[in-house]
Amino acid sequence: MVPIRPIAESLGFEVKWNEQTRTVTINKGKDTIRLVVTQKIANKNGQTINLDVPAQIVNKRTVVPVRFIAEALSYKVEWDPKTQTVLIADNVNPNQVGQQEKPKDTTKPATDEKKPEQVALIDKESIEGKTVNVLTIGLYGVTGKVDPQASLVIVMEDQTYEVDVNSDGTFNFEMHTNDGIRTFTLKAEKAGKKDVYEGEFISNNLGA
Repeated sequence: MVPIRPIAESLGFEVKWNEQTRTVTINKGKDTIRLVVTQKIANKNGQTINLDVPAQIVNKRTVVPVRFIAEALSYKVEWDPKTQTVLIADNVNPNQVGQQEKPKDTTKPATDEKKPEQVALIDKESIEGKTVNVLTIGLYGVTGKVDPQASLVIVMEDQTYEVDVNSDGTFNFEMHTNDGIRTFTLKAEKAGKKDVYEGEFISNNLGA
């Protein structure tokens, strides 16, 4: 079982979550894949895909069988038992996705290809996340500075929000929602280049 959102997004897919229907929708080009948590089937462009086990929610993330990546997203999936690593590759332009990298020459082109896309759009030293909790309500705030020409979004509990960036690159995001959110993810993009920052909220509890 693997978390679907980070894998699908790293492969260029758009992932959306509907809390009311507990449905995950994955889009890329003309392909649309839908699956419902606890169901052992998924739907790709009107065709049914059977899952080994149903999609589940684990630590607030939707996880699916790794074989789903191959069947639904049309990527090659291999398992390396020696390093306990799942390797996901595009059949046209192999680009491995995993927590470990093999020290092979074949991985170097993929690594070199990614380097031009890594740019510093987020001033990570300036980012600060705070939350004030009153009973069951949380006020969440994230401030900091990014490239003034970059577009910025924040992800909180699988929900994505657009963030307004001032002309000097500063921003101030605020959100009222349920208490309990501990982490956030900032994603900045400019001219096809991306930068990501993973942060934690500093809590100030004002109620019991």
